[in-house]
Amino acid sequence: DAEAVDRLWEAGMTKLVLDLRDNTGGYMDPAIGLLGEFFPKDSLLVYTEGRAKRRKNYYGSGNMSCADLDMMLLINESTASSAEIVAGAFQDYERAVIVGRRSYGKGLVQEQITLNDGSAVRITVARYYTPLGRCIQKPYTMGDDATYNQDLYQRYLHGEMMDQDSIKMDETNAVQTAVSHKTLYGGNGIMPDVFVPLDTSYYSVFYTQVNRKRLPSMFAFEYADAHRTQLEAFNDFADLDAYVRRTDFWDRFLTFAAAHDVRVVPEQTARSGAYLRNLIIAYIARYIYGDFGFYPILNQMDTTFRQALSLWHPEEENHHNN
Repeated sequence: DAEAVDRLWEAGMTKLVLDLRDNTGGYMDPAIGLLGEFFPKDSLLVYTEGRAKRRKNYYGSGNMSCADLDMMLLINESTASSAEIVAGAFQDYERAVIVGRRSYGKGLVQEQITLNDGSAVRITVARYYTPLGRCIQKPYTMGDDATYNQDLYQRYLHGEMMDQDSIKMDETNAVQTAVSHKTLYGGNGIMPDVFVPLDTSYYSVFYTQVNRKRLPSMFAFEYADAHRTQLEAFNDFADLDAYVRRTDFWDRFLTFAAAHDVRVVPEQTARSGAYLRNLIIAYIARYIYGDFGFYPILNQMDTTFRQALSLWHPEEENHHNN
């Protein structure tokens, strides 16, 4: 929001990572408004068109408050609808590098018609297209709801979450960008410029069970509440992060998990421990500093976010890997 952007400007922001992962979209107007902060006035940002609906173009407002920022934009398989409109515009104009995995592919325009009995029906009347004319909507066959609804599961089974080469794009829906003449594909969501496979390195039965029961956030709330006075004395989230890591909070969490009927298996806690410790501290920071404390800590273990940063600072990622 505007407050968050103002705080970033005050902190000296020159680059921005816009995270649209797991953003299922919403109304189109906020997406157009957001794009207006980055693109010149009257830039075509998206258009709609249907068999019985004439083409309708949507343009930028030209506010351009973020026009000079270097951009990375993160997407995944749950990025959908108006979030895909944003990603598509950034990619078509080569305004940002898109990092992550192929987006959901939800690009249908619906109109709601109210019936005499007070009920309503929604009818699909058009589709969304990126500025270069790429259709956002993924394919579907009329009457075959099962295949459409199981698309994400099928992507996982076919290996798309792990291997970019397993992704089949629609060659008939290809366009070229104006600047670098890069080929982009439509008709199946937004394909990222830089693919990052799904990170499953920390998955375990223990990880699944504690998250299903929401134990990391529950423990973090109790911890933050019990130590609030001490934690609020720190100048920022980095000091809080360093302090909590020096305590016995992880052993206490394992005891907490066992008390909630989760079996603590050393092999599993070793596999998931680094990620869960980071997640718990991020939650603690959220209860003290809000999202301004949560995300900087959470992102320390985020492979997609780190990959995006490495495109700006490859030497830092190489140092981390070594």
